[in-house]
Amino acid sequence: MKSAIRIIAFILAILTAKAFAQTPLTPKDTPASQVLAQLVKDHNADQKAFDVKRQQAMSTLDQSNKTLSDQVVAIQKALMDDLNKDKKWKDRLQKITDMQQKLQANGQNANQAFQRDVGPLQQRVLTEQSQIDGLLPIIRKENGFPETAAFDPVSGKWSEPKK
Repeated sequence: MKSAIRIIAFILAILTAKAFAQTPLTPKDTPASQVLAQLVKDHNADQKAFDVKRQQAMSTLDQSNKTLSDQVVAIQKALMDDLNKDKKWKDRLQKITDMQQKLQANGQNANQAFQRDVGPLQQRVLTEQSQIDGLLPIIRKENGFPETAAFDPVSGKWSEPKK
């Protein structure tokens, strides 16, 4: 039984690999293909820079909010303990409200700083993607590539599904 399952899994793996197999295509050296190659390089570099900045912004926000979040949790626990003992909870409840407002302000400030920082980069990434999308049909036509020819923007290579 196990060997039959292994054989079926092996056959499915082969069929799947053949279904997704690609034949590499090499475009002619034309102005459009040269522009596409440069755009892909620029786009990939800008996308990486954008991702790094986004990760840095998230990390900074997480670090600045951790202390406040820990304080809110501690005060909420103490408040619940005190609520069970007596009704002197107003001051702590106000502290929690104040800290929650600070957390919200931190999030808004981090988002605004991130948008200011990456706005131009984000615009370049979008512009480059539009230009890349516009060049693909031109290069397909210049090279006689079929409509099924695919361009991988990460590697900058063309391919078409194997038949």
